[in-house]
Amino acid sequence: MQNRYLVLGIIGLAVIALLGGVLIFTKSQNSSQQGPELQIQISPSEEKNLAFPTPLETGMTAQEIPLEILSPKDQTSLSSNQVKISGKTKARADVVVNDQELKADTNGNFSTQITLDEGENIIGIVAYDADGNYAEKELLVSYEPAE
Repeated sequence: MQNRYLVLGIIGLAVIALLGGVLIFTKSQNSSQQGPELQIQISPSEEKNLAFPTPLETGMTAQEIPLEILSPKDQTSLSSNQVKISGKTKARADVVVNDQELKADTNGNFSTQITLDEGENIIGIVAYDADGNYAEKELLVSYEPAE
């Protein structure tokens, strides 16, 4: 008889512990849900050239960092569909050329090769640092194949 009460007591404690664990788990899941969502609106033209939100879109105050495009020059016409984009910005800044992500070296130099479509090509270049400071440039480069 005493063994029966002992077994029932152990089963009762196990059920209480199990229910308590379920309640604690459920409560922690409800309280750990995400807070308010950050919503960023980007126009279709910006979406094409930007792979990250700019500081203005996130409500941060930003300063412009240096960004110089060394080649090609704006409004250049080429007979090859391959072009090397090179420039200089803040040392170790992140750089995005159209959809390619790069990192400037310790002197701020960066370069990448892109393929042009026939006709006019808009090349968007954005450089940004860890503090959210950034600079943007846009080039128009035309590709006219040699006949």
